[in-house]
Amino acid sequence: MSRLSLFRGRSDLPRNTRGSAAVEFAVWIGALAVPTFSAVDIGFYGFQTLQVHNAAQMAAQAAWAACNTSALQPATANCGGSGATLNTAIWRGEQSTPLGARVTLASDSASTPSREQFWCINSSGKVTLATGATSGKIATNSGDVDTSGNDTAAAVNSATCAYGASGSATPGDYVIVTVQYTYHPIFKALSVVNLLNGGNAKITQTAWTRIA
Repeated sequence: MSRLSLFRGRSDLPRNTRGSAAVEFAVWIGALAVPTFSAVDIGFYGFQTLQVHNAAQMAAQAAWAACNTSALQPATANCGGSGATLNTAIWRGEQSTPLGARVTLASDSASTPSREQFWCINSSGKVTLATGATSGKIATNSGDVDTSGNDTAAAVNSATCAYGASGSATPGDYVIVTVQYTYHPIFKALSVVNLLNGGNAKITQTAWTRIA
């Protein structure tokens, strides 16, 4: 039997398009997978960033609640032994969000401050470090705040602000808290978030409050 005879009477073959829609669907699904998964991952990343910011705020507020009396200033020295009560309050505050213990205190540095400082506020509302004051560092241990204390104490010495009646005449005591959290992409290798820091994106947020 010749090849021609096999197809004799099948004049519909050149026009048969059954299954082409499934092929197009598969192609488009593949093309849209990366942007779709990226959009989902970016949404979760943004939500976790808000949670980390809330953890920093809660830690700062907890520091104020525990150490807001003048007898406990500077807090890194007097709010518990070497700041133990201050540090414990910060630890509880930072872990009060749904992220829990995955949020930790960042070690003190210029880019991620976790410290106590005395600031002055002028009549324009600008905040500057009080001249002559010494910053205190909130201690960390094993990658998180050291609840035993061991802080480097801040000292106001005889520092005053030069703003008189138009601004703050005495330095205010401020606690700055920086917390961090490592975000792991949900769709590894299929999300643009995976490009951040080798796939583990570190989220860092800072909050501060005046405690006295």
